Amino acid sequence: MLPLLFGLLQIPLAYGIGSQLRNRDYGLLFASLLAVSPILIEFSQELRMYSLVACLALLQVWLLLYLQRVSSWSGWLSFVLVAVAGVYTHIFYWLFLMGLSLSLLRARPAIAFWKSFAAMAIVVLLYLPNVINLFEFTERRGADYGVHLPSALPKLLAAFTVGFNYFLLPDLGATRAVGWEIVQRNLLITLPICIIGILLIWGFLLAHKKSNRSSSLWFGHELFTIPVIIAASASFVTGKYFLQPKYLIFAAPFLFLVIIESARAFRALRARWTVAGLGALVFLIAFAHYSHPERFGRKENWREAARFLTEQADGESAVLALSPPFLLNYYAPALKPEITFVSPPANPALPSIPETEQLRIIIDNNSMIYYVYWDISQNRYDPRNHLISALDNLIGEHSVYSLNPRLKIYIWKPPPPAESN
Repeated sequence: MLPLLFGLLQIPLAYGIGSQLRNRDYGLLFASLLAVSPILIEFSQELRMYSLVACLALLQVWLLLYLQRVSSWSGWLSFVLVAVAGVYTHIFYWLFLMGLSLSLLRARPAIAFWKSFAAMAIVVLLYLPNVINLFEFTERRGADYGVHLPSALPKLLAAFTVGFNYFLLPDLGATRAVGWEIVQRNLLITLPICIIGILLIWGFLLAHKKSNRSSSLWFGHELFTIPVIIAASASFVTGKYFLQPKYLIFAAPFLFLVIIESARAFRALRARWTVAGLGALVFLIAFAHYSHPERFGRKENWREAARFLTEQADGESAVLALSPPFLLNYYAPALKPEITFVSPPANPALPSIPETEQLRIIIDNNSMIYYVYWDISQNRYDPRNHLISALDNLIGEHSVYSLNPRLKIYIWKPPPPAESN
């Protein structure tokens, strides 16, 4: 319920920001784009904190604009408290504050430099007890995901604008690299997206003419472009994937400021209406695809996986996994004792190795075998699908209950003991 509440609060905050930047019509447009943002809608349905982070980022900017008009101690206290809440909620919120620091500098003389400096210094001091966790997280979690830098930025832009839940996606592997193959497989939706992209790139260039630059455009760069550049630089230097959409969710709302300003840069109404019309077409196609998560996208349906396994698995069934399926444990805590963690064999064709012997024992003592295939664990521990191949060799062909391209349940029915070799 709380993620939904934070998601709903983002809409009036966006309206308030847009109204302060320009006028009510601008605020309504900004709020409307946020209201249909796929990634913000998705995170408003999740139990994690990402919806709160986007809400805090919008509230932070609203307070900054308020402080430009009314400088008060209560306003500055609120600004500091929101910033502290942000960095304690999302460890990379510091990237957002780096961009926001440029906004504070640009706000002079309406906002005195010493006030901005003091506010940020207080945030840093209040965060010092958690610095060790910052370094531990960036060292541990940043290395959990492979990075394919050439496609990292296009994926980020796609996630923040269109989302990934509307495409036919193959197994993307550990780095989740995307390329021309995906564009071809999804031409119905990628063609209008490409046309929109070309038009907006032209509008983007027009918007940066000296006479066209606006405060909204600067905010878009400070709050979206700067955090993305820092994250991209960190990914390039360290080889870790800091460009993940969830790591930069605080910047997602402000990409729409850049998009709005790029569209507004067109003098011809025909170009604006073309962008709007194609955008509506993409929305309709995406809405149709969203109704078929078993075929399109990457939205994991752990609730349905929990329901299926709870109904199908019994005392004579084995549920296998490569690593702890945390969300499965949440939705079906009763299944937790029934889950067996297995190691994939180095060579599935050799039955004498210890890992395969473990599988033989499981097969001999159960009438049904269920394997929870989750692409994150699969890419990390068994990228060549040796476990599935070994079970096929030991039992026979499997069936698959596909909840999504990245979350499936493989099913085997071993022969009765009397019939086994």
